[in-house]
Amino acid sequence: MDSELMQFPVQWHGRLLMHAEAADVEAAVKRIYLALGLGGATIAPGRKSSSARYVTWQVSAVVPDLATLRKLFTMLESLPGLKMLI
Repeated sequence: MDSELMQFPVQWHGRLLMHAEAADVEAAVKRIYLALGLGGATIAPGRKSSSARYVTWQVSAVVPDLATLRKLFTMLESLPGLKMLI
């Protein structure tokens, strides 16, 4: 990530591709937001794959600095059942 090209705070939007059987995704992401002090952050369910094996979650947050953005990515990537963070 080239922090020289990014001006903080940034409005970050992403998607989580989760295994459908992953439990309490919304609560887990909200705990991450709380731990990082991202009060206005959101999470919303997205679409299911055609085979219903995966479900997407739309995530969004105003991130104050590069260190927090990196922590956010690290914490989201550690979620049980995560297939991909986009």
